[in-house]
Amino acid sequence: AYDAGTEVNTELMSDIPGQGSQFVRVPEGAVITPHAGIVGQNGGIDPGVYNWDGPVAQITITPLG
Repeated sequence: AYDAGTEVNTELMSDIPGQGSQFVRVPEGAVITPHAGIVGQNGGIDPGVYNWDGPVAQITITPLG
């Protein structure tokens, strides 16, 4: 998974759309980088529940006909 660098990863529930106020974020002008995952900073999001490792998507190609 990649981080677009458009907002600071505060890991606070109040900064996640749909969890706190809608469309609230802390803007940042960084570059696209591999995402470090949920590290448990600020006590907002539990990495044991929300973190990931390995692939974040799967693509299946099915031939037609």
